[in-house]
Amino acid sequence: MRRTLSLTAAVAVVALLASCSGGSDDASSTPSTSASSTASASPSDSASASSSPGESGTAGAPAISGGFGADDDVAEECASGVALVTDVGDLEDDRDDATEAQIEAAEGAWCITTDAPITAREALDLAGVTTEGTTEYGDAVVCRVNGVPGADLPIVNPENGESYTETCAGMPAAFAYWSVWLKPAGGEWTYAAEGVDTQPVAPGERLELQFTLNGEPVNPDGGSAG
Repeated sequence: MRRTLSLTAAVAVVALLASCSGGSDDASSTPSTSASSTASASPSDSASASSSPGESGTAGAPAISGGFGADDDVAEECASGVALVTDVGDLEDDRDDATEAQIEAAEGAWCITTDAPITAREALDLAGVTTEGTTEYGDAVVCRVNGVPGADLPIVNPENGESYTETCAGMPAAFAYWSVWLKPAGGEWTYAAEGVDTQPVAPGERLELQFTLNGEPVNPDGGSAG
């Protein structure tokens, strides 16, 4: 921009001198050169200016530590943002190695550094955690987390001993389901009051997606719900 302004000022001076000396040829030729120079200079200046928002947006993105397979300590020691945990509970028990590994792959712990509240969905997206709702209730209910439980994963119904598979059509089975929990710093666990798309999570809070099988665990600490 400074180069453009300096060139324009120089042209104005030349034009003024030419006018005073009566040199009409110099005056008429110089502005056309100025117009060309100004036109070529502006896009580069504009492109430079347009890159700034992208840079600031990247710089302002929350920092994340932890990941899939990370220990819960990552969340427990998260003092500068939102802690996130996904826990499959006992769903992996008594499975073959391949199935167990597939289920365990949905577990993780993250610390998302932020000084402002974010939604549970934003936290999940930042961590790379996917969820699936149900046909009837949409994302108000969490039916699968990173594909777990799979549609072909047999789950034994403790009431009749029959094999059950989750279709995510309606409300998940009462003996095998995901629940969303929140715990403020120094507080107690409570069920999330909203679906993951809109549930706010404040810095210092812990967000946990917990799979409960046959009534265990009752909440992420193994105690009763608040």
